[in-house]
Amino acid sequence: LTLLAGHKRWYLHRPGVFPEASVRAIHREVSDWEAEVLPGLGDSAPFGCVQRTGETMFVPDVWPHATINLDETIGVAWQRYQ
Repeated sequence: LTLLAGHKRWYLHRPGVFPEASVRAIHREVSDWEAEVLPGLGDSAPFGCVQRTGETMFVPDVWPHATINLDETIGVAWQRYQ
């Protein structure tokens, strides 16, 4: 995803590491997950970063991830299908 405007927070779980607590919260708002699940993940916590305008984020196929917009954003994304 290339971000044309705004800021987006990303969370990426390592391949093969997707804690049960995250699985149970998969259909919840990311902000709820950040407040209620993330603090208890310990060593299983995902990597996190903030993407800024003009930056491109590449997420490999096997990396579970979640995002939350920190303000209004515009982005261009593409997905590879095998």
